[in-house]
Amino acid sequence: TPADKELVMLYLGQLTNSPAVGGIVIAAIFAAIASTADSQLLALSASIKNDIPHVRASERIGPRMLTVALALLGAVIAGSQNTTIFALVLFAWEFLGVTIGIAVIGTFIMQRSASAIMASMAVGAVMLLVWRNVEDLNGALYALVPAMVLAIVTLYASKFVGQSK
Repeated sequence: TPADKELVMLYLGQLTNSPAVGGIVIAAIFAAIASTADSQLLALSASIKNDIPHVRASERIGPRMLTVALALLGAVIAGSQNTTIFALVLFAWEFLGVTIGIAVIGTFIMQRSASAIMASMAVGAVMLLVWRNVEDLNGALYALVPAMVLAIVTLYASKFVGQSK
């Protein structure tokens, strides 16, 4: 077993003692990373450009400029973290779970308004960030659990906002 768990695929490629197999393993790793990264960047920049009204109306912000800015922001965020790739990917999946999961629950199950869903997504995302960055909390319970619970409570509470007694 390699000392660094992040290098296990490279280690397995070296076990064959074939440079060709090692090269194929490395090429597969880079292809998977590049494919995922560019797809996510393009989807995010298209979503921002098409879904946010003041960005859509702005002619100064082109899709390419937005994609480059998001790529640089992602590189800064990833580079500022002193953690493993696995931990970064886990955080990304948690963040997707608390935001997209709440959107699905709010839309199809609880049938809430767009503003209620956006508010609950924001509450869940903030709770996830806070929980993961407070060491005592992060070690006590998986951060996605309290984030989802609070986001669902926010969705439920939105039913009562605006109602007169």
